[in-house]
Amino acid sequence: MTNWDYYEAVRRFQRILEAEGIAKALREAGAKQGDLVMVGEWDFNYWEPRNRWIAELGLENVDPRKRPSSSDDAASAAMKGKKSRD
Repeated sequence: MTNWDYYEAVRRFQRILEAEGIAKALREAGAKQGDLVMVGEWDFNYWEPRNRWIAELGLENVDPRKRPSSSDDAASAAMKGKKSRD
């Protein structure tokens, strides 16, 4: 049973949703931040943790589990673009 009063418990629940593929299925079904999700008797608000630096650097579509090749290194391309603006 998850104790929703503790931040760590909520984060654990989020990790379980990710590990089981439930979070991905919710995203693919069109779930958005704050949507009510109901599973049997349980309900919770959909929440997807975001890192503001990911969006700022344009890395939303980069899979951290895959090593990018030199030709499609999104991080390098994003950083080059950022340096040219500075």
